[in-house]
Amino acid sequence: MKFLEWNFPSEPAILSHRPRRNPEESPLPASGPRYNKIAMIAKDLLDMLVCPVCKTPVVLHDNGMSLKCGQCHRAYPIKDDIPVMLVDAAKIEAP
Repeated sequence: MKFLEWNFPSEPAILSHRPRRNPEESPLPASGPRYNKIAMIAKDLLDMLVCPVCKTPVVLHDNGMSLKCGQCHRAYPIKDDIPVMLVDAAKIEAP
């Protein structure tokens, strides 16, 4: 009975799907998305978000922990840098 012999290369192959970058370069391109300093929500996305109830724009509130509607005073939570724009998840706060 003959056993199978495995032929392994002397050095492991290095698989790379992207070119190496220079460590002195910035990790993001200069034309990358702009983010808020508090929450990691892109400025473009924040400009598009509106309250699902009254359709008015929402603004950051509570140090970036929620988005608040100025008209109906609902505060929508931000969890893991994702705004939860569900009416059931919102809390109605005092003006």
